[in-house]
Amino acid sequence: MRQVRYGLLALTLVASGPLPAADEEEGRPISATRLADAAIQLERSAPAEVEALTRTAIAARLAAEVESIAVETGDRVAAGEVLARLDCTDFEDALEQAEATEEELEARLRLAGIRLDRTERLRRENAASADELDEAEAERSALDANLRAQRTRVAMARRDVDRCTVTAPFAGLITDRSGERGAYVQPGTALVELVAAEELELRARVTDRDAASLRTTGEASFRADSERYPVSLLTIVDDADGASRTREARLAFEDQKAVPGSAGRLHWTEHARSIPADLLVRRDGALGVFVIDDGEARFHKLPDAIEGRPAATDLPADTRLAVEGRYGLTDGDRVRIVE
Repeated sequence: MRQVRYGLLALTLVASGPLPAADEEEGRPISATRLADAAIQLERSAPAEVEALTRTAIAARLAAEVESIAVETGDRVAAGEVLARLDCTDFEDALEQAEATEEELEARLRLAGIRLDRTERLRRENAASADELDEAEAERSALDANLRAQRTRVAMARRDVDRCTVTAPFAGLITDRSGERGAYVQPGTALVELVAAEELELRARVTDRDAASLRTTGEASFRADSERYPVSLLTIVDDADGASRTREARLAFEDQKAVPGSAGRLHWTEHARSIPADLLVRRDGALGVFVIDDGEARFHKLPDAIEGRPAATDLPADTRLAVEGRYGLTDGDRVRIVE
């Protein structure tokens, strides 16, 4: 009976002995994930502000009293919309006087023409002297010149009357109202400030490193007051600021536009596919990840990786990365993936 028991024990030891070797042939058990499933986007940001390409102080062009201001700060106006009116009494009187003088000169010119025609007929009949004819021609020419000058004065007076009504030269947003009813203004006195609300740029200050990634990004947006506005890069100014060592990036709004003067941050994707920091391991002083290829773990170095930060990579999206068990791996280990 003892011999049977010893025999069974021996068989048990022999049977259990080779198992570890068989497991090693199959590979170390690890878990893995596709890069596409684990990857995150690396995002950069910089302070930015919305700038209007056209910002104009709308000023009075006459010396007059402000009769009314039709807009308030924050109002949106259309091109040609009335912004303010000036007291036009003196200018309307000047126009009326100029038009009256014009009518007088027209009448005198007609009379001078009749006299010239009569003098020419009499001269042909030798009933008028040459001096009389010359005098009639000179009078008519002088009146004609005076009438042309007076018509210019009438046109100027009409423009002054038109300037009594201050209108918007383009559609936009009123950002400041400095004029007040009853105030006496001079030509050049600002009444309101108008910005072209549809002609906007986003401007941000970026470092050289940020400038490089901003040029190649496929996605950028301006975020302010919990709103997100897609933007696209127009240019990065070559001239750098000596104090901050930054350059100005100018971007255009793709669809919806923020309010002129809004401040926020420009965000963009530095790298669309980056490996999370907790998947990185260090081997021989280098950071990287273990890539599973045909049952083997291959250490893939990431030269630009920084401890504790996600690392950008150009590995294909379907690359399989070691997750559980990665710390015990060495380059070339046979592995088997378990769920």
